Amino acid sequence: MPRLLLLAALAASLTASASAQVASLPPRDEGAQDPSFIAFRAKLLTAAAARDTSAVLRAFAPDATISFGGDSGPEGVRDLWLRPGIERETDFWTALVQTVSLGSVVQGDIVSAPYYFLAMPEALDPFEHVVVVGEQVRVRSEPTLSGSVLGSLTYQVVPRAPVDGVFETTADGYTWVPIRLASGERGWIADTFVRSPVGLRAGFEKRGSTWQILYFVEGD
Repeated sequence: MPRLLLLAALAASLTASASAQVASLPPRDEGAQDPSFIAFRAKLLTAAAARDTSAVLRAFAPDATISFGGDSGPEGVRDLWLRPGIERETDFWTALVQTVSLGSVVQGDIVSAPYYFLAMPEALDPFEHVVVVGEQVRVRSEPTLSGSVLGSLTYQVVPRAPVDGVFETTADGYTWVPIRLASGERGWIADTFVRSPVGLRAGFEKRGSTWQILYFVEGD
């Protein structure tokens, strides 16, 4: 093989190998350094657990971004999440609690959650990777509880590995997400332990003496 072709083949091999590697992304909670934010978050989670609509909506800033289509503030939350008849995979209360509970990163005056939204390695495409949020999460050979265990992952980023364009499947009461391990094998993880880097996220800012939610959005 000519030297140039050999180098090109080697580069392609290295690129493919790198794209299948697993990146570590351990949890962090930088917002917890501020006692006032801790108190605000605890109060918000308590209200969400009680499904206290009035208390939760008061936490949203009047200009809070709720979608990239122009919806904003408490009324935007009502329209996109709480309107009768609206259908979503996850209800508002569960989505809010899960989003706010997964750590945080501070950037300037803004606290963002979950932590991985702003902590993703820049070299990784957030649309082509998912974050494993848990310790020793089992990766199975098939999308079923009877599938053999290929290994386990702890707070890591892995590439998606869709099958014929399908990004998830349901079996045994779970939704399974196909991912690619560093070995090159395709594995399946229950979506309970998998998050999209461009999924729901929330931003918080302290205005005066009061913390408020600045955005609660998903997608790009």
